[in-house]
Amino acid sequence: MPERRSTDLSSWVRQHKIATLSPARGVPSLVDKIAGPGVRGSWWSHPRGHEIYRAWRMLVDDPEVLTLKLVGGKVTYVHAELWPLLLRIVEDPSWRRRAVRSLDAISRDLLDKVERAGTLRLDQTDFPGGARALKHAGSALEERALVISRDVHTETGRHAPLLESWRLLRERAGARPEAKISLNDAIRKLKRLAGGNALAVE
Repeated sequence: MPERRSTDLSSWVRQHKIATLSPARGVPSLVDKIAGPGVRGSWWSHPRGHEIYRAWRMLVDDPEVLTLKLVGGKVTYVHAELWPLLLRIVEDPSWRRRAVRSLDAISRDLLDKVERAGTLRLDQTDFPGGARALKHAGSALEERALVISRDVHTETGRHAPLLESWRLLRERAGARPEAKISLNDAIRKLKRLAGGNALAVE
């Protein structure tokens, strides 16, 4: 049954290409899919909250689904079909310069560490300023889509943030940036697919 559920969820993301965890205008959401539209407040307190959580974890582990805060600051699922379009944006030199320029020194330092290592688990990272500074820097990179961020299960059974570079995703997935489209057109196309919502890559 869990395998069947995972397949159904993967097909759902493949069908829509972009979906969010919690509801966003014009985009299908996992919460609506499982609990129906109209969920108010935190979905954690919903009677089907545990089912939503299990589905969320299945999608995080799905090799054809990328999880990042892309649409309106919400957890977003992007099917592999759109990874070349996304890579066209996040690997564009002018886009990266603009995004990196908006970072403070601590966040730039963390970005350098992620780029060098490929992946970085924040609970295993020593960082100047301690855990609070590390959390701030990780959030800054995630909000600007400069890294991919997801939670991983730790040895103690807890969850810890893991940051991954776009370069590593490209290498392990064999994905290449979509070549025959300009940066602005790529952003516009992604925005249309995301229901016109604000994007982390704008």
